[in-house]
Amino acid sequence: MEPYKTDRQYRFATGMLICLSLLGLAACASNIRNVENTAERFYRKGFSILPPQESGWRVKEYNNDKIAFFKKGEVPKSSYVVVASTVAHSHEFKSEKEFEEVMGKLRISMEFRPKRNVLLDKKVSLATDRQYCLKSYSKLKDFGKNGKGNGEDGYLFLENFGLICLHPDDKTRLVNFAVSYRYPAGGEDDDIQEKAEKILAGIHFEPVQTN
Repeated sequence: MEPYKTDRQYRFATGMLICLSLLGLAACASNIRNVENTAERFYRKGFSILPPQESGWRVKEYNNDKIAFFKKGEVPKSSYVVVASTVAHSHEFKSEKEFEEVMGKLRISMEFRPKRNVLLDKKVSLATDRQYCLKSYSKLKDFGKNGKGNGEDGYLFLENFGLICLHPDDKTRLVNFAVSYRYPAGGEDDDIQEKAEKILAGIHFEPVQTN
């Protein structure tokens, strides 16, 4: 991860990376079920999200801070994952430019693990339709757990579409959304960007519940 301009920013970004990673790894009580009703909106602390609007998706409900949707792709070894989560933070952003700089590096760092990934492409930009929201894209070669190989070529491709925002009514809370597609060489989904944009468009910010 590249150094930030100030130690304060670096410490903040490192802490946030750890917190968001723990959200993904925590052994929380969860329920897994098929998505039967694509009009069902799922509510979490500070946000709600519609499930992807195609058939075949499953939902995994963690705690009040996180939810995930997933399904296998039509191509062997391919899969789709959608994750939405929220976490408190203590950094005071002085401008959207500072938010873009700090969170842009953090968002890509969340997706890139040097022991198993090779970064092929990355893009970050402020969202045009929301304040203090950053959109991101990355494409990587994923060599599997501990870099020990994945797929016939020893790796799979991984495309990530992300959106990370300050909650509009609570600037001490970050809300993070990610849409990912993992696939072997030749298994590209030409519609993945459109699918990701439709999923991200189904996000609403909600009042942050204190209980």
